[in-house]
Formats: sequence, structure tokens, C-alpha cells
Amino acid sequence: MREGLFRREWAKSDAGQWIAVNPRPVLPGQGLFVVRFLRSCSNLVAAVQGLATLLAEARAEVDGAVDRPEVVLRARVRKLSDAEKAELARDYQRGMTVYQLAEKYGVQRQTVSRHLRGIGVTMRQQGLSEIQVDRAVELYVEERLTLKQVGAKLGADAGTVRLALLRRGVQMRAAVARRINNASRGES
Repeated sequence: MREGLFRREWAKSDAGQWIAVNPRPVLPGQGLFVVRFLRSCSNLVAAVQGLATLLAEARAEVDGAVDRPEVVLRARVRKLSDAEKAELARDYQRGMTVYQLAEKYGVQRQTVSRHLRGIGVTMRQQGLSEIQVDRAVELYVEERLTLKQVGAKLGADAGTVRLALLRRGVQMRAAVARRINNASRGES
């Protein structure tokens, strides 16, 4: 036997191939992979070079040296029980917004609206009232809050605030207008 690559011991098999004996894996489950990899190769030099490359890549990935794109997993769809749907309707009728209900029950805003319509609850006004739009103009133009901040104060989404301000003739600030124009063209 001889000392092998990556502190493994190597032995020649009956078929004349070098195989790892008593492998000490660098990564969990790697030892069996090494043996299978070597058995699949007839040229030991090529096998060792290929293995060295694979192991170097694996070590680099484990050490965080390889940038992998983040995979965004979709949130698991949460189903509301009939009791939760009834409570959702009561909360809505007590004055909570669909955004607040979505956060409380851990579902999307659209899911809240769908359940409320399914139950037969009359939905409140869509969009902002004239008084809320006046307040939004004041907060956005005079106090220079962001659309998101204005929406948070009014209990509405930033997109709803933006549309109401545009309908009122309010000019979007440069950074906002640039981001929206870039997004509509598919740029980042």
C-alpha cells in the first residue's frame, strides 16, 4: 500500500486497478464516491486528475469561494380552516385592511380578498378616498416621504399610493420615476 492523494491509502485490486482503501472523506459521503469514480476509469492518471479537480471544486464550494445563484423557494401555500376564514371575515368587518389580515394569517393579500369574496363579505372601497389622496399628496410632496412610507401611514400599498398621486397629477421624484421606467423596459 502507498499513501495516496488527499491522505487516503491506495491498493491495487485483483483487476489491476488502484482503489481507495480506508478512505477518510473530506466531505460527508465522499469516500464511496471516490471508490466508484476510480473504478469507472481505466486510466489511473486521468482518474486521479479528474478526482483532484472535482475535490478542489467541492472544497471551494464548501469554503464559500464559489458564488452560486440564490434559489428562491416559493412559500408553501397556507390553507385557512373554516374557523380561520370566519375569523378573517370578522376581523375585516371590524376594520382591518386586507394587508393587515394577510400579515396576521400568513397569506397573500389576494388570498384574503378571494376568501372574503367567497364568504360573501362586501368589500370596502378599493383605492384611496379623496381625503386619503390629499393626505398622500401632502406626505409625498411636502414631507418628502417615500411611496412605501406614505402607504404605511395610510394603510395602503405603495403601488396604490403611486397610482392615486399620478391621477392627481403629482410628478414622481427622479429616483422613483427612473426606477419605474427602467422596470417597465426590463432593466434593473
